[in-house]
Amino acid sequence: MGPGPRDRPVCFHSLAPEAGDVVERFFDDRWIDAPPAPNKRGGAFSASTVPSVHPYVMLNYTDKRRDVLTRP
Repeated sequence: MGPGPRDRPVCFHSLAPEAGDVVERFFDDRWIDAPPAPNKRGGAFSASTVPSVHPYVMLNYTDKRRDVLTRP
């Protein structure tokens, strides 16, 4: 399919440098959990609580088209 989720900040940097910085921070600070792991449930989930706390994004990225779609 192409580049993995770690390559996405480049796309966001071309849109707006600040957006790319935010996406990079999500990966660097491990706020995005993308690699599959044993006993990890499938699908995707984003949890946010209040505006002063960043959200966490959990998903399984296996280099398939369905990994980046939100609807079948």
